[in-house]
Amino acid sequence: MRYRKPVANKQRNQQLKTSTKRSAIILVAVAVLVGVIAPSFSPDTPVAALDNSAKIKALESQISTYNERARELSAQSDSLTKAIDVLKNEQAQLQAEIDLNNAKAVDLKAKIADNEAKIKVRGNDLSEIMAEMYLDNKVTPLEMLASSNNLSDYVDKQSQQATVQDQLKDAIEEIKELKAQLESQKKDVDAILVDQKARNAQLASKQGEQQSLLNKTQGQEAAYAKLTADNRDKIRQLQAEQARANQTSTGGGKVVAGDPNHGGYPAYLNNAAKDALVDPWGMYNRECVSYAAWKVYQTYGNMPYWGGRGNANQWDDNARAAGIPTGYTPKVKSVAVWHIGYYGHVAWVESVNSDGTFNVSEYNRGGDGQYHERVNISTSGVVFIYFGER
Repeated sequence: MRYRKPVANKQRNQQLKTSTKRSAIILVAVAVLVGVIAPSFSPDTPVAALDNSAKIKALESQISTYNERARELSAQSDSLTKAIDVLKNEQAQLQAEIDLNNAKAVDLKAKIADNEAKIKVRGNDLSEIMAEMYLDNKVTPLEMLASSNNLSDYVDKQSQQATVQDQLKDAIEEIKELKAQLESQKKDVDAILVDQKARNAQLASKQGEQQSLLNKTQGQEAAYAKLTADNRDKIRQLQAEQARANQTSTGGGKVVAGDPNHGGYPAYLNNAAKDALVDPWGMYNRECVSYAAWKVYQTYGNMPYWGGRGNANQWDDNARAAGIPTGYTPKVKSVAVWHIGYYGHVAWVESVNSDGTFNVSEYNRGGDGQYHERVNISTSGVVFIYFGER
């Protein structure tokens, strides 16, 4: 039903409406003269029909906006995810350092405790020596000399006591110094741990903030995705409603199994996505007008180029302007025109029945972009274009 850059022929329509109005006045006058007033009907009057095009376009526009916002949010989500990954890596490295320093602190604590034990032992040893020396000091040097085997033995005893005492004092001082060093190291490690744990807490807090923002962003992204899905459902409902309205407004009839070759419609137009191509007459592929234009060309060897003014409901005006006859009687190999909705609809007349109904082949009835064939269609509200009688 749709064409490239549709342009309404308002002047021609106004002329037709004026002509139709005059004809109707003349018919009524004649009827009054003969004493009979019959119901008047102008087959060329557009049929009032449902048109969901504006609603569908509005929903599609919203979908485009939602998709754009969803893409922006997706980019934000990717950026946040990468930032969180960086924070996790930093936290993992920092935690490894904390674990290492914790191990150092535990080791230093154990060494300090070990040195304290050693100090205690050496202190006890020194106490014992001091006690022995105290006892020895109660013995006079003369008595000690008398008890010694000789003078040399006496001197050795005195020297041994002094040496052991000095060694113990040195050992205690050395252990105390080592303990002080270990305690200093542990103090430094504890300070590092305090700093590292504070940094770790900051990273965790920052990661939590980023994760919260990511969750919010992903939630918004999901919300836009739902809005898009809801709009698509609404579009499908409107399209189905439009299809039913179009089917009712195009004379009804019965859809039958048709020509598997789709009336010879060119494969390159048929196999492409709907509205993806423009045919040689300026019509979008798999639209009703593209198929009708093809049938006219296939049958008569010529089809006017109506690109830009080829909406289905413009065809009868275009035909009259080109000197092609139109009428309200169905004829084989003519084109039927319905003034329905925003674009209208056209179909190729395949045959005419004895009861006045006719049979057609067509594309895109109801907006599905598919080939159909229908039989027993009413002529009510239909204009026919007789291309073969030009």
